Amino acid sequence: MIDQTALSAFFKNDQGLLKRFLELIVEETPGLINLVDEALHNEHHTELFIWLHSLRSRIQYLGFPDLVDRLIAMEQMAKNQEPIEHIQSEWTEMQVEFQQIYEVVEALQRTLKL
Repeated sequence: MIDQTALSAFFKNDQGLLKRFLELIVEETPGLINLVDEALHNEHHTELFIWLHSLRSRIQYLGFPDLVDRLIAMEQMAKNQEPIEHIQSEWTEMQVEFQQIYEVVEALQRTLKL
């Protein structure tokens, strides 16, 4: 679950900045997920590392430490050129979690009346 207090503190209670951050999460996360899928499909480890890192960078500000740790592990797998099948397996398991994060962010936007 998102720690709203920590998130507000991180943005120094700047509701406009928080609003824009949440908008970017909603707008950009599906595209990043598609880029990860494409890199996996094309077996491009370097691109995969970049897109996983970009995705993690956004999610880490929301909390979800277990998901962040898994993304870090996947980044390392991509960096180390491990078999794409191993990375794909981990990625497939995470898809439900990304949908839940997306839904939580949308709910937070409504709660904050941003």
